[in-house]
Amino acid sequence: MKNLYALPAALMLLLVSCKSDKKEDAEVAIDPKKTDIYADKLNGKVKTVAERSFTFTNGAKGAAAGEPGHFDTDLQYDATGMLTIEKKYNAAGIANENTYKGRSNHIKETQYINGAAGMVTEHSYDKSGNVTSITRRTASNSQIDRIEMKYKGKSIVEKNTFNNQNTPIDKITYTCDKEGNIVEENIYMGTQSVKVRAVYEYDGKGHKTGETRYSGEKLSYKTSYTYDGDKLMNKITTGPNGDTEYAEVFKYDDKGNIIKFETFEKATNTRSEEVNVYDGKGNILNVTISNNGKMQFREMHTYDKNNNIISIMATDATGKILNNRNYAYTYDSNNNWTKKVVNIMGEPAFIIERAITYHP
Repeated sequence: MKNLYALPAALMLLLVSCKSDKKEDAEVAIDPKKTDIYADKLNGKVKTVAERSFTFTNGAKGAAAGEPGHFDTDLQYDATGMLTIEKKYNAAGIANENTYKGRSNHIKETQYINGAAGMVTEHSYDKSGNVTSITRRTASNSQIDRIEMKYKGKSIVEKNTFNNQNTPIDKITYTCDKEGNIVEENIYMGTQSVKVRAVYEYDGKGHKTGETRYSGEKLSYKTSYTYDGDKLMNKITTGPNGDTEYAEVFKYDDKGNIIKFETFEKATNTRSEEVNVYDGKGNILNVTISNNGKMQFREMHTYDKNNNIISIMATDATGKILNNRNYAYTYDSNNNWTKKVVNIMGEPAFIIERAITYHP
């Protein structure tokens, strides 16, 4: 439990951006492609999804079990297709419970330890949909820490972090342009003196084109971004002496899919390349990873008519099979899968079952 509470409050600072997302009104029609149901690859007016995983041997379902990192889940959606409740379970029981007004509007998270509530995180919003506070508490309702945000209109101007004694310990101030983009960020040491300052630049479309970061008055690094339309093409970070420290280069097909992603890291003198091949529906068929010009890894995928993956095969540079998985699905009348049998290296391993209910 000590480690759970020790999670740095700074991680929560990443949850809020200068441009706040306005919460959806449940009475307003939502574009079906912007719903959480669509994002979760579900069809129809889904109300609940209960997913459970079991061992599967000789055609028979066995004990509750899943692959490493797997969670059984319960999901609940409102009538507009937005997520309202998510629960995750591991071998010890419930591990995590979240409430939402749509996945982008997180209300509350409860983390569990051996089935007992360990930490509760709550998000508060103003009438404009801006996140105004994020508070973490113990199960007994004692404050662990809290972040408060102040806004000018929809633009954030300040964040303050308070410890369990409600004493301010960190502060970040922001300057935003008229479009709501952050143009300057000041991170304080404590609440008195600026430790880190960042300056941001944007083009006419609101794309970030530059970031310059200082530690005190000393330049730490500069990052430049270039675009082709809305597509990010290059991201290059240079150190104080002007040398390239890190770089990313993107290449796209006519549909906007990334077909090549290259990186350079000076610290390790490594040039990496990822090449992707897609089918006509945008599904990835083939991924090839290379380092310094030598192929390291290749993964191939196939899909069924519902765009669910039915096979994964991964090989190394010599062609040795590292991973070989096949998936067989059973579907309901809405083309949502209700059973998935997982075969690993040619042997049945797991069966995952989903109980799905629908809104009228």
